[in-house]
Amino acid sequence: MIATLLTSTAAHAAPGVLRVARTLTSPAPRGASTPRLAPGPGDALVLSWQEPRAAGGHRLRMAQWDDGRWSEPRTIAEGDSFFVNWADFPVVTRYARDRLIATWAWRVAGAPYAYHVRYAVSADDGRTWSAPSRLHRDTSATEHGFVSVADAGDHARVVWLDGHAYAGRAEGDPAAQMALHAARVDRDGRVSGEVTLDDRVCDCCGTAQSGTRVFYRDRGADEVRDLAVLDTAAPEAPRIASGDGWRIPGCPVNGPAATGAGVAFYTESSGGEDGPMVRHAWLGPDALMGARRIDLGRPLGRVAMAALPGGGDVAAWLEESGPHATLVARVLQRSGDAPALRVARVSKKRASGFPQLAPGPDGRIVLAWHDPDARRIRVVELAAGD
Repeated sequence: MIATLLTSTAAHAAPGVLRVARTLTSPAPRGASTPRLAPGPGDALVLSWQEPRAAGGHRLRMAQWDDGRWSEPRTIAEGDSFFVNWADFPVVTRYARDRLIATWAWRVAGAPYAYHVRYAVSADDGRTWSAPSRLHRDTSATEHGFVSVADAGDHARVVWLDGHAYAGRAEGDPAAQMALHAARVDRDGRVSGEVTLDDRVCDCCGTAQSGTRVFYRDRGADEVRDLAVLDTAAPEAPRIASGDGWRIPGCPVNGPAATGAGVAFYTESSGGEDGPMVRHAWLGPDALMGARRIDLGRPLGRVAMAALPGGGDVAAWLEESGPHATLVARVLQRSGDAPALRVARVSKKRASGFPQLAPGPDGRIVLAWHDPDARRIRVVELAAGD
């Protein structure tokens, strides 16, 4: 049971209002962190995590939620050079109908803050995995990460932040900047078509994909770091999607989250008079539509998103609450947003990481997060309406 659950809900909730339907026992052991939820083969849902090994180092593991139970955890990769970070976490997800792909950060020897993206693929529901390989062409001892993966039919489109421009440059050199790269991974695990999508982006904010669109935090020459979008199917330049004018000479470590219908993101206005905000917008053919504020007044960000089977989105994020934070979730509909559900009290520590949302069985939404005080991964099912 989750002792920190804050909100009880009447037996008959109004349409669109979330409630905690049940608590799921996590398959991850004590000490695990960086949970990630994503679609698995068939109707299954994949939960992945990193856990320390008794002999040192870490292992990346996964389990599938199917037919009302978790599968036995399976190891994807292990070793002594995992770069375990609260904000830059592994991705494990389905693509090309029946394939799984996993990506993770791997330290570069002799360079404490440098790491590369490794990946592996599975053709048998995660029972066996290909030998780990480096995802990107660049081999420099710089940072590479903040991966997002989109199922593109017969292949996976993988997007990441690439720090090759930092190689050989002094700290403070204006030419030292992160770039946004993409490549495709086919059913057999072969990487091809690596391209630069944007050569100057925010250094340490996650990326998100919706169809052929990629959402990320840009970095202008004036240090404005607004939400940007580009379409990988069209030869157009990236464009600012939000226009908040948030000027910040540093990385807020807060990227966007997206579904097929909408995008949510943490930001501030140009003058800062509105303070931090979490905003959501519906995706139109060429622009964001109806962007509005959805937070409760004191957001810390770390936004997650999932689509409801019947339409609409569910967003989750952290709100500051005195010495603690509150994990909040809310149904977002074109006809109007439902009241927010305060799911649990959580730590404000960075080790709390980013909550995760994904569609589960029976039209419910699965929510997972890291509880650093208990050193546990928590998992609940959310239901909307009656």
